[in-house]
Amino acid sequence: MVAGWALGLAMLGGCDREAPPPPPLPQVKVAQPVVQDVTEYYYYRGTLAPVQSVDIRARVAGFVEEVRFRPSTDIEQSAPLFLIEPDRYAAAVSAAEAERDRLKALVDERLSIFTRVDQARNRNAATEAEVIEARAQLAQARAQLVAAEVAIRDAQIDLGYTEVSSPIAGRVSRNLVDVGNLVGSGENTLLTTVVQIDPIWCYFDVSEAIVDEYLQRREDGTIDEGHRDRIELALDSTPSGEYPFVGELDFVDNVVDGSTGTMRVRGVFPNADKRMLPGMSARLRAPYATIEDAVLVKEDATGKDLSGDYVLVVDDANVVSRRLVTLGPTVGSMVVVREGLSADETYVAVGLNKARPGATVDAVPLEDVADAESNAEPDEAAPPSDD
Repeated sequence: MVAGWALGLAMLGGCDREAPPPPPLPQVKVAQPVVQDVTEYYYYRGTLAPVQSVDIRARVAGFVEEVRFRPSTDIEQSAPLFLIEPDRYAAAVSAAEAERDRLKALVDERLSIFTRVDQARNRNAATEAEVIEARAQLAQARAQLVAAEVAIRDAQIDLGYTEVSSPIAGRVSRNLVDVGNLVGSGENTLLTTVVQIDPIWCYFDVSEAIVDEYLQRREDGTIDEGHRDRIELALDSTPSGEYPFVGELDFVDNVVDGSTGTMRVRGVFPNADKRMLPGMSARLRAPYATIEDAVLVKEDATGKDLSGDYVLVVDDANVVSRRLVTLGPTVGSMVVVREGLSADETYVAVGLNKARPGATVDAVPLEDVADAESNAEPDEAAPPSDD
């Protein structure tokens, strides 16, 4: 009896308990889009090349007596590089000058003979045949003197070739011959190379459609001065998103590669610190348009399914809805929303996997999104196509 009474009290107490509280709402961080002007780019791959490149070769035969430079250094135009047996060619110049002096004396002698014979003919003391012979010998001596003058110039040119200098300013490679080597015997021996790398060129290929559109816009004046012929470059070793070298377009080829449908294009870049070297691979971007007052959201706040790209929008009642959007270029960790989202709406910036369309969430503002992202550098994670 007592046990039954106790069980009844227990059941009565259970009826007075409060229902358990509802589960907490999923917490997400929300933000409004950042609004700023965004430059759109075309992205390419390119190869660096020197503005000038010269093979330094021996133009006379002889033994190398001096190497007058340090490899891999920057040199000025006309800087001395090699000395090739100059005494031998100086002797040839002296011999040619001596032959010239001998022929000058011969010309004077033949001139004197011709004068005497010609005067004798006037007195009927010499025949016409003797005059003709004297004149011919004088002409022959004069021709030999002219040949001697030419021989002197040739010998002086060869003597000048014994002092090998650089025709351009640039960076010299290593010496390919050493002191004591015989060069120029039977061939113009390659001694070294010099390349000019400031400024430096970068070649890349662009689809003919884009080249045609760009040239037309440039002709029409629809490209502003800030974007006209501007090209930005980053070496492959440069971190992604940074394009520290700024140059300009200076050449568009006059033919289209029929196998690829592209045209060869070249940009020229200042290279005062010599960081860029010929043969290096590079990434380039060329600005072609500006999106004014672009709407940007965090790139990892976007999703994608069979319907397309979307963001999750939170209304004033913290109810989530799914919004299809059209995305544009990326800017740092953000992406441009071309269509589907306005600047005054609120989207789920962090916690996309916690929010469901139609559900209510605990929306917490994501602080300092604009301060953290508005100064982000453009990134090529999702560049526009150049096709």
